[in-house]
Amino acid sequence: PLLQLLDDEDHKRTIHLLLPLLKDYQPTLVIVDETSMVDTMLLFRLLDSVAAGSSIIFLGDRDQLSSVQSGSVMADLCAISQNYNASGERVCVLQKSYRFTQHSGIGKAAALVRSGDADGFIDFMKSGDEQLVFVSPEAADYKAALLQAIEAMALSFEEFAAYCRCADAAGAIALFDRFRILCAHRHGNWGVSGLNDAVETMLCDA
Repeated sequence: PLLQLLDDEDHKRTIHLLLPLLKDYQPTLVIVDETSMVDTMLLFRLLDSVAAGSSIIFLGDRDQLSSVQSGSVMADLCAISQNYNASGERVCVLQKSYRFTQHSGIGKAAALVRSGDADGFIDFMKSGDEQLVFVSPEAADYKAALLQAIEAMALSFEEFAAYCRCADAAGAIALFDRFRILCAHRHGNWGVSGLNDAVETMLCDA
């Protein structure tokens, strides 16, 4: 997480790097970004170090995964407010996404995840929305299922070959962006290691 000291030219530091400086320097305003990554003890150390009367603004996603260490600071801070939508209140929630609209396939899927509607999410993923492809984790041949998902998203290994041949850095990055796979786990067939192995095998066989 970065803290921005708006009245200092050297204005961006991690919380860990900032804490020793607070012994001699007390900003009037501290902005903490990616607050969901902050654990309870680190927040305690920060609040204990900032002078009384200073203002602290916490930014982050309350629905994001909680910190690696104990605590769910951002979610807890939001939970204490009775009014999430009034900009004049202590908690203000931004509702508009600039990555996708609420009416898009991923927007609807995200809303179901946030609401905790697991059955509704699975049903929607199986509904045939053109932006989403559902592959059962129980598929007997998960490599074939992964290949099917890649093909359904209109990607091809010919396009990947074009990325490999691209001599322009900006063009290569734009092409590579079409082939990124986000994983929820590190291990297992559907984790980072398993999917990397599957994709490597597909590229070797292509």
